[in-house]
Amino acid sequence: MTGSAAISDAFYHELASQLPPTLGSTLQKCQGLPSLPAVAMRVLEVASTAEATLTDYATTIEHDPALTPLCQD
Repeated sequence: MTGSAAISDAFYHELASQLPPTLGSTLQKCQGLPSLPAVAMRVLEVASTAEATLTDYATTIEHDPALTPLCQD
C-alpha cells in the first residue's frame, strides 16, 4: 500500500525499536501490511511501560487483523 493507507517505514522502524527484540524483528518483516493506527499507537504505549508483559502486547495486537496471524502458531 502507498500513501496515507500505509504506515511509513520510519514509523515501523520507530515502533520496532521500542518493542522486545522478537516482536520488533517480526514487525520489521511485515512492513508492507496495513495496520490500524490506533493499534500501532497502543503498541507504542505498551512498549513505553516498563511493566509491559507479552500478554499486554498480545491483547493489543489481537485487535489488528494484519498483525494477529503473525502471533499465532
